[in-house]
Amino acid sequence: MTLKTSTAAGSLDLSDALVSAAASHAERVAEITAVVLKEMDIVPDLRELRLPAGFLLELGAVAQIGVWELQGLHRQLNVDLPTQAEAATSLAELVANDPQSLFSVDSAVLSQRILRVFVENFAWSGHELFESDILVGAIDEDAFIDQLAHFLLENGPQVSKLLEQGRSPS
Repeated sequence: MTLKTSTAAGSLDLSDALVSAAASHAERVAEITAVVLKEMDIVPDLRELRLPAGFLLELGAVAQIGVWELQGLHRQLNVDLPTQAEAATSLAELVANDPQSLFSVDSAVLSQRILRVFVENFAWSGHELFESDILVGAIDEDAFIDQLAHFLLENGPQVSKLLEQGRSPS
């Protein structure tokens, strides 16, 4: 099943998997943003805090970049993204120079880029299945085969045991 939406370029069909992945990603970024706001200790109760939607989306994008940096994934991404420090500086400058622009969801340009990077470069269900972001993309097939062979040589007995357990009725 697909979701049909209108864009400036015409009608666009979005798969259920894509919509679900975007929603799950948005939830994770919201959770990360809440952690950042709690760490900033702005107010004792975040339920009392009111911030513009565009600002929250951009703060979430900055935080997501930080998570990818901590995981070592940012440097492996083959995309043009700022570092967390650069993104934070840009956001701070925008807050100082044009805070009104952050009231609009459409102003969250970095947030839109982060979602696109996620959709195009990460396993959509990676976080739900493995509790981790999993980078996907083109690989060197020979290097992959070498790494897989090495893994199987090192872990063959454990892999066999797991496969046997998977075949056994519980």
